[in-house]
Order: sequence, then structure tokens, then C-alpha cells
Amino acid sequence: MEKSGQRQQNTLRKVLDKLRELALVFFSLLLWGFSLLAFLTIIFTLLGVDLYYVQLIRTVLKITRLDLMDLIHLNLIVGAGIIVYLTVTYYFGPFKQRGGKIKENEKAK
Repeated sequence: MEKSGQRQQNTLRKVLDKLRELALVFFSLLLWGFSLLAFLTIIFTLLGVDLYYVQLIRTVLKITRLDLMDLIHLNLIVGAGIIVYLTVTYYFGPFKQRGGKIKENEKAK
């Protein structure tokens, strides 16, 4: 049997759940919009497309085309360094030795 105030709590909970979901959708769309705007600004800057809005965003953020090119070159160099490091440690690092030690310990038993 339901108590007298239980129905009000359920409707209040449903309303708060809907508000929470709406807030989540709003902030998610806001973040996706910002990400899309940043992505398009970088792509249009690299391609040399000079639209008013791209120039406006670059002016507001105080970013030049050369700054973006330097940032992309730095990301490529760091990414290549990480790939080389991971490849070298995979082929010559402790991953190969660990498997060998397990087999040696099993032979000793």
C-alpha cells in the first residue's frame, strides 16, 4: 500500500530526471559544437580558406596560420617519437623477457 507522500516523490523524481537529461544533452551538444568549430577552424586555416568566421576565431584566439602549422609539426614529431618508442620497447623491452622468465621457472620445477 502506498503512503500519502510517496506519489509526490515519484513525480518529483521523474521531473528531476528529465531536467538532468536535458542538461546533459544541452552540455553535450555545446561541447560537440565547440569541437566542430575548432576542427573546422584548423582545417580551413591549413587549407588557406579565408572566411570571415575563420579569421574572426583566429583573431579572438590570437592564432596565426604559422602557429597552427608549428603546432601540427610538433604533434607529428611527438607522435612519431611515441610510435618509435613503443615499437622499440615492444620488440626489445621487458615484454619479451617476461615470457622467457616464466618458461625458465616452469622448467626448474
